Amino acid sequence: MTNFETINHPDFLIRGGSVAPVKVKPARRKRRTKFKLVPPKQLGKTWDARFKKSQFVRMHFNNEHSQLSGVHCMWAFVGHKWVHLSTSRGSVRFKMKRADYERMKPEVLA
Repeated sequence: MTNFETINHPDFLIRGGSVAPVKVKPARRKRRTKFKLVPPKQLGKTWDARFKKSQFVRMHFNNEHSQLSGVHCMWAFVGHKWVHLSTSRGSVRFKMKRADYERMKPEVLA
């Protein structure tokens, strides 16, 4: 015995016959493009020129800089005496001696 025989349903609610299956197309996934690391722009003529040749590094700051502490990903331009550093978005920029920079053992990410 089926459900519609035990309960009095109106005829327009009872589905009779076979219903054609609806074809559903599988959802297409977009190709994921690899993230390209780009140094910050519009920081001034001298900073822009330096960051064209910079490296993206991970550094751990203890007491070397007053605004930063802990692990940070930064853009570093290593010169002869000085290393010019900037946070990944360019909000904090400073320079430090190359000897201090090498003592911190930065890890190059890209």
